[in-house]
Amino acid sequence: MLMPENIQYKKHVWLILAIAVLGFLVYANALKGGFLWDDELLIIRNPDLKTSDLLSLFTRPLSPYFQAYYRPLQNLSFKLDYRLWHLEPFGFHLTNILIHIFNSLLVYILAYLVSRKKTLAFSAGVLFSVHTLLSEPVNYISSRSDLLVAFFCLLSVIFYLKIKGNFLKSGLFYFSLFSFALALLSKETAVILPLILLAWGLIFERKVLLKVLPYFGVAALYLFVRAVFWLKSGQNTEHLPLIPILLTDINITAIYLRLLILPIGLHKGWLIRPIISAASLSVILPALTILAGAVAWNILYKKDKVFSLGVLWFFIFLLPVLNIFFTLNAPLSEAWAYPASVGIFLAFASIVNRIAQKKRIIAYLIIALLVSFYALLTMNRNKLWAGDPEFFYQDILKYNPYDFTAHFNLGNIYYKKKSYARAEEEYKKTISLAPNLADAHTNLCSIYVLNNSADAAIAEGKIAVRLAPGYFLAHYSLGNAYFLKEEYGQAEEEYKKTLFLMPDFAPAQRRLEAVKQRWSEKK
Repeated sequence: MLMPENIQYKKHVWLILAIAVLGFLVYANALKGGFLWDDELLIIRNPDLKTSDLLSLFTRPLSPYFQAYYRPLQNLSFKLDYRLWHLEPFGFHLTNILIHIFNSLLVYILAYLVSRKKTLAFSAGVLFSVHTLLSEPVNYISSRSDLLVAFFCLLSVIFYLKIKGNFLKSGLFYFSLFSFALALLSKETAVILPLILLAWGLIFERKVLLKVLPYFGVAALYLFVRAVFWLKSGQNTEHLPLIPILLTDINITAIYLRLLILPIGLHKGWLIRPIISAASLSVILPALTILAGAVAWNILYKKDKVFSLGVLWFFIFLLPVLNIFFTLNAPLSEAWAYPASVGIFLAFASIVNRIAQKKRIIAYLIIALLVSFYALLTMNRNKLWAGDPEFFYQDILKYNPYDFTAHFNLGNIYYKKKSYARAEEEYKKTISLAPNLADAHTNLCSIYVLNNSADAAIAEGKIAVRLAPGYFLAHYSLGNAYFLKEEYGQAEEEYKKTLFLMPDFAPAQRRLEAVKQRWSEKK
């Protein structure tokens, strides 16, 4: 049903199979990866995944630790993975890889629909499947929202392009609208999709289409619901005036473009300092480059509709992740380029197709070289994601020593290895960068308990429960600190609070028994 009309299936099946097989081979070594970054909060410690209630996923935020985000389909996919694999990361990584492969095939179908050229469609699909910049959302389980939003947006656009005649009488129109709704339930950045459909109408049909209006209606309804129930759109983000944001966005856009051409120096914690002066080279050089590209497009590719659609697709899908309309918790993330990159692959494939019309061998050679280059880089990048987590976080800190999340996760690794002195150092660095992170105070409290530093442990535990009164581990750690100082009444109170928040938490139950035993010994 998704395949274009009047195409011979046999001519496409080998190209589609090649994209799928190559994509899987490139990411096969990613299956060895574990849980990283926010995976512990979104998966391991997410209570919604362990219940049988599906409806609750659509009435709650992403997780207790991410109250600002409403992405029920991401949680639903995690829940299904949990049912199949429990907490075995292999299955979660396999799901990410499969979604990415399906997305690559949808890119192929979309490219063929807008061009009717197999060379163009294959170029776009295969580059999307192996490109190194896209390796973060494939390797990073918690970034599945980027995979899902791309999947449903691509599906919505493909259904939309297949509509013929009266759209209100076409089932494809309602499938497209439903896919758009699913995209919104995957990630809020899908709200920009109606502008893509508008761009398609202006480029290919030279008119604004009436059938785009329902998509704007669905987007408006979604924004209204978000404003009512989940007003916040980011976390721990310093608000900047509009002008510095726009100046910084010029630099960020150039970085995304550079990484799509040459994906070298990738890492999880990008440090982008705000630009406050238009005279900065970080603004002037990217602006001149983008301007030169616009001039080149006007001269060479203005009449190339596929190229124009690709360029507009890229810039439109970047809009939600440039901190203009939504306040995000970071200036740049490689995963955020995932949906936008489709446009660049469309535009580049259009150029390759032009070359193929004159020099087919040269076009094939270009694609072969690029696919080989990006595939090798991606497989190497996967090794870092799937390797020792300690090296992964240390690699981030080489680029951004101020990334508190990397310090915190590194502290957790040292804590599990019982390297408590190194863990304490990392937690202190975390707190110096993010003083309100309750988890860091909680874990530091636990280290002080292990070191028999009762007063220091109590001080950190009090901070933790003040910052996160509903966090059961904070109360448990504070209870341990009081227990160490033999203040059993206060320890008992904290253990009871722990069990109120997490009734099945066995360590707190055992500690309560220990408190009772100490009371009896004193008597």
